[in-house]
Parts: sequence; structure tokens; C-alpha cells
Amino acid sequence: MEVLAPHLAYLEVDLAIAVPGIVSCAVPALRRTRSFRALAVSSLITAALFILWDELAVKFGTWSFDARWVLPYRVGNLPVEEVLFFFVVPFSSLLFYDVLKDRLRGEFSFSKKWVLLSVGVELMMALLFREHSYTWVVLTYLALGTLISLKVDPELMKSHAFWAFVVLTYFPFLFFDYLLTAIPIVAYGKNATLGLRVGTIPIEDFIYSLAMFMFYAALYRSVSRRIANQCGETTTATTPGV
Repeated sequence: MEVLAPHLAYLEVDLAIAVPGIVSCAVPALRRTRSFRALAVSSLITAALFILWDELAVKFGTWSFDARWVLPYRVGNLPVEEVLFFFVVPFSSLLFYDVLKDRLRGEFSFSKKWVLLSVGVELMMALLFREHSYTWVVLTYLALGTLISLKVDPELMKSHAFWAFVVLTYFPFLFFDYLLTAIPIVAYGKNATLGLRVGTIPIEDFIYSLAMFMFYAALYRSVSRRIANQCGETTTATTPGV
């Protein structure tokens, strides 16, 4: 795949991902749907968890970044664009959730035990595929994301809006992940994956996307709710006669 100005390739991907988020800031109707404080908290916590994994993955050869396609600036072992990725993704993608949340208010009726069962299956699969470093870690992160969502936002997994959001995010995911893996900006280490791909995209990337958006959405919903409750309490406390 030919790329103009090769060293800008990953930066251009990041900037393209950021476009919907930038548009949402400029359009009042979209801007009002967003909680930028919750977005900041969700992004910082999730980015910290995934950047830690990213650092270790590069160090131990799970994946690497081709120097031809990135800027020469690093944060630890990571190109600066990789760090930026964990902030532009929620900045734009959570806009989809903000649009959906008031339109899809329904919930699925499955119980908590089924969610816990899925965690058990994910951890057993991680153990089964422990020889593939990307596979077992991404399954572990998915299990961790599920458990955290149960703690901070027990209703997330039942939410129609959340699952519609996940499905919707797979469309830009397929496009941008294809660019990352086809150029390739990102290359995977020997035996790091199961070797099953959709085009150039390893199946582990689909699990990675789900795990990442589970972290972002659970924290975003939880913090948004706390902010709304605090605002309600403040309004009540400052209303005369209340």
C-alpha cells in the first residue's frame, strides 16, 4: 500500500479518527449531548491501562511499530501517535454512544450470573491460548473490563444503547484497523496471535476493540451519572425554600 509522506501515516489515521469528535464540539446540538468531564476521566483511566499493556507488548515482542510510518518521537517504547490514539478514539467514538443513549433506552433481561459465566469462559480461553501472548492478554482484558463494568455500571451489559454502540464502532474499526495492519504500521510478533485474520486484521483485534470500548463506556456512564447527581444536589441545595 502506497502512502504519501510515510512518516505521517499513523498521525493521519489519528487525525481522521478525531474528525467526528471535532465536529461534535462545533455543532451545539451535539455538544450538548456530551459530558466532557466524564469523557476526560474515562479516557485517562482507560488509556493508562491500555498504554501499560502496550508498553509491555512492545517490550516483549507481541507487536511492534514500523519506524517508516511513524514520527520519531516516543513515549517510552511507543510512538507518540499510539498514545494519542487512546484519546482520539473515545473523543470521537463516545459521540456515537451519546447519540444512541436517548434513542435506545431498552434493556436485555439476562441476569448477572450469565455475565459472570462469560468472564469464566474468557479466562478459561485465556489459559487455553496462553502460548499466544496477544490472545491470552486480550481475553484477560475483556474479562477484566466485564468485571469492572459490573462494579461501576451494573446495567451496562443489559443496555441496548451500549451494544448498538459496540456494533456501530466496528464499522470505523474495520477501516482504520485495516490501514494499521495493511500498510503495515503495526506488525505482530511470531506466535503472538492465533493466526486467524479478517483480511489483514487478526481476530484478536476484534476482541481488543470490544474490551477497550467496554472500559470507555462503563467509566463514561458511571462518571456522567455521578456528575448529573452532583448537579441535581447542587440545584436542590441552592433553590429557595427547598
